[in-house]
Amino acid sequence: MKTINILIIIGFLLSLLLYLLIGSFRTDYYIITLLLFSVYFFGFGFFHFNEIKISNIFKKSSYKSITISRLFISVFSGFFISFMIISFMFRLFSWPGTSVMIIYSSIHAVFMIIILSILYIKTKGIFYLRTLLSFLIYCLILSILFFNSNFLKEIKNRNIQKHTDSIENYE
Repeated sequence: MKTINILIIIGFLLSLLLYLLIGSFRTDYYIITLLLFSVYFFGFGFFHFNEIKISNIFKKSSYKSITISRLFISVFSGFFISFMIISFMFRLFSWPGTSVMIIYSSIHAVFMIIILSILYIKTKGIFYLRTLLSFLIYCLILSILFFNSNFLKEIKNRNIQKHTDSIENYE
């Protein structure tokens, strides 16, 4: 599962690099990689947070240590991270409904951070700590991108004024 996660992140970073290097790059690659990332967490969040490998999905022994609270936490964490990724995509492309999705994503993030913190303090379980840390990392990255989404446009358009000035001076 971690390999799939890393491959999707690499795909997103490559599409970001192509976007920054080629000014008129289409956004299809962004949409595809962000949707793949969202589908990964929505469909495989349970396996990701419980660290179950793809080869062990159908083995009964993989599920022995999973309690009901771990089941709900992993499924809801995957769902909420998936929702945050979709919200980021709405914010990045300035689609309608962005503000509502950001508000819901923020509420879900605070809700999950509180629940994971309480469960970790009560049980001192490594699962809750790992899930909390990964959830905090995704929340931190996505919140930086939520509130600073124009940075891609600024980076992409940083040389346009220099380019137009040089063309005018040439003519």
